[in-house]
Amino acid sequence: MNETASERTLSGTCESGASFLNSSSSGNISNQTCFSEPQGNGHPFGEAYILVTTVLFGAILVASLAGNALVIFTILRRKSMKTPCNYFIMNIALSDIGVGAIAAPLRILEIFASWPFGDFMCHFLWPIQDVFVCVSVLTHTTIGLERYRAIVRPFKPKVSLHKTKIIIVSLWLGCYCASGIPQSFLLELTDIMGWKYCFINWPSLLFRRCYIIYLVVVFIVVPLVIQTWCYIKIVTVVNKKTDFGQSTRIVSRGKNERELQETRKKRLIRMLITSLVVFQVCYIPRGVLMITLEFQPDDVINSQVVAYADLISLVLYYCKHIVNPVILFSMSGDFRKAFVASVTECGKTEQSLCSQQQSTLQESPHEATTV
Repeated sequence: MNETASERTLSGTCESGASFLNSSSSGNISNQTCFSEPQGNGHPFGEAYILVTTVLFGAILVASLAGNALVIFTILRRKSMKTPCNYFIMNIALSDIGVGAIAAPLRILEIFASWPFGDFMCHFLWPIQDVFVCVSVLTHTTIGLERYRAIVRPFKPKVSLHKTKIIIVSLWLGCYCASGIPQSFLLELTDIMGWKYCFINWPSLLFRRCYIIYLVVVFIVVPLVIQTWCYIKIVTVVNKKTDFGQSTRIVSRGKNERELQETRKKRLIRMLITSLVVFQVCYIPRGVLMITLEFQPDDVINSQVVAYADLISLVLYYCKHIVNPVILFSMSGDFRKAFVASVTECGKTEQSLCSQQQSTLQESPHEATTV
């Protein structure tokens, strides 16, 4: 198939392009972003590209499911872990599992096969990928605001568990309306050279560019600004407090207690800075590339260098959805202790069940002889 100005090749698939989780390609009025050849004849950028993509997204799939499942398990197993902040963390884990379980497999599938799920799933499954991302991003921002309230404005009313659940439901509905519904109305299932593709039928190039700028500003720039502002304020307040964690009572402190407070303070600051840096490293390259590619000529868009740059930014973006469990378990003593306690309880439960079964088996012959 001959390439025209309206048929741009980037990642080897008919891409919608205007999505955080799909390979980027520059928008076009006719809205066909396709292979110059079908997948069966090989990938435009070679077998190495296929191998790298498959391995990376396969690893993302496994890591996302394993790490985030452990976070959810830890929170649900321990009553002490069922706090408003941890409910928000569990919401992030749920959305990150969606990214790993749905979006990552689709990136692998689109290399080897056409869209297999039909027209309805094209309108539902494709846009819901960005919904998972938006929920994760906005929940991170909500946690930043709640930490700001707890530390900088501690006398403001606390968020109850009931209100937390309402906020979580509102986040899902709001993200679906803000990112899922706009795409679902524009998606089409199209047959090209015997291969079916799910991609967005853009009314115009200007519409597409405005939508991509909207996605980047609302779901990357604004959350980043809010989180940065909250964490700067938190770090400033924490550094000023001489009795961090004990502000509501006056007690005599020895040297060991002061050292413990300093350790707690440093741990909190380290976790906040790490979360912010990870957000910047993983999200900013993706947003910059998405906007930049919209204003590049075809020869730049179709280059192998851009294809690998797009792949790297995409993998970094996905990594944000697998690194949160690593940050939690490596920097939060509460999560580590709760996880160990949960696993220990599970082991004791299994041992108890085995003991009951053995005692039942031992009693059964005796009952049989007495009868």
